[in-house]
Amino acid sequence: MDSIKIPESITLAINAVKGFAKYLLIPTAAIIFLPDHWLEYIKLLELKNTIGLWIALVFLLSLSIIVVDVILMIIKVITDKRNVKKSKINRESTLLSLTATEKYLVKKLFDEDSAEFPFNDASVNKLERLAVVIRPTTSTGTFANFSYTLQTWVRNYINENPDFLMEDIHDE
Repeated sequence: MDSIKIPESITLAINAVKGFAKYLLIPTAAIIFLPDHWLEYIKLLELKNTIGLWIALVFLLSLSIIVVDVILMIIKVITDKRNVKKSKINRESTLLSLTATEKYLVKKLFDEDSAEFPFNDASVNKLERLAVVIRPTTSTGTFANFSYTLQTWVRNYINENPDFLMEDIHDE
């Protein structure tokens, strides 16, 4: 039980220091970098002379925490953008790999907003597995059929690329 509390308390202390670091940066920088005659005017020169080394250490620690947080934030933004782009490429390749029958089903759902298909239709099941179509939670249907609709990203892709549904589609 104690081994769980130690990492938790350390994590809590680190988060507290991280949260407080931004408030320490400017005052410590002012004490370190302001000219002595200014510090004397605001009655901080004696503080700088007595504990200036500690103030400098707090400044450097605060600065490093803030720099690391900014770097991590930039890395997260870049990673998120990369993942969104990768996801878009994967989704596009999914749509481009559809068979003519599957494209026909997508076109039907695009034109009609929703449609019923048999629950055992292999093409519809594949489209659902690929997250191209969904079965709404308020889905109506008969005993052997389910209502399906297109995912929003598919509808957006078709709106952006209207020629996608024009090729290789046959009526069933």
